Amino acid sequence: VRQMSLVTRVPPALDNILSNVSLFGVQLYSIFTIV
Repeated sequence: VRQMSLVTRVPPALDNILSNVSLFGVQLYSIFTIV
């Protein structure tokens, strides 16, 4: 399920990297918020 229709133009590899980076960023943000 894609929330952003703009990402459909991005290649799968780059899209995968971006999703991994955003997930990593969310985890870091939640960790720093808890601490």
